[in-house]
Amino acid sequence: MPTIARILLGLLLSGFAAQAEDKASPQLTLYTVENSPFSYIDEQTGSFTGAGHDVLMRLLKETGITYSVAISDLPFKRLLRKIETSDNTCFFVLNRTKSREDRYQWVGPLVSGGWAFYKRPGSDVQVASFEDLKKYVITGLQFTAPIVALQNEGIDVLDRPTNADALKLIAAGRADLILGGVVDIPVRLKEHGYPQMELAYHWKVSQLSLGCSLTTDKALIDALNTANTPLTAYRAAVLKEYVDAVKVSDQPN
Repeated sequence: MPTIARILLGLLLSGFAAQAEDKASPQLTLYTVENSPFSYIDEQTGSFTGAGHDVLMRLLKETGITYSVAISDLPFKRLLRKIETSDNTCFFVLNRTKSREDRYQWVGPLVSGGWAFYKRPGSDVQVASFEDLKKYVITGLQFTAPIVALQNEGIDVLDRPTNADALKLIAAGRADLILGGVVDIPVRLKEHGYPQMELAYHWKVSQLSLGCSLTTDKALIDALNTANTPLTAYRAAVLKEYVDAVKVSDQPN
């Protein structure tokens, strides 16, 4: 969805939230970004949707917690700073990493996944251990949790500002591996019209969760986590539904 349209929708939704606050202020303020298939706005209905969104909405309904929700166009780092410094404010879906662990209160996982390296079909790249990665040129989407974690390990990455740019790099043979989520990479390949790549190395298990400021009411966090605990099968089924529904592009783009 074009940026202007997202901003207008955000303002519209904010207006609805403000009207609701006249009667009862929401207990949680939620932010997200366009991140299919986890959280995004359906172009046909104009409604929030996505695997992480659907799981979170079920938790909020079951607990009776009131909320407002909006898609933000702030740069990602600025958005996270806003979350961290605001009471009862959360972001979904957020990769729960070691560096972020103590900066947020967590509800999750909303979606379970992992980080993995993929290679072109038929490539002779062989990765048996983490040390083997140092022999290859790696690309991926800049500022994402797996790319930052890899750079923190001292490995150079040809990170790119968009998924399309990273995919073009490996498709053209200018990179040997692409790093991303085990859900995300197959989805992006499908969206951009590339053949599926081969899994070269499954690096880490990851949890995509709701990250809330440290000043968020802990009773709300506890209630949401209690509701989420028995939903393992439901979360997996919702994710599969959204991944299967991703549209295939006719050609690389």
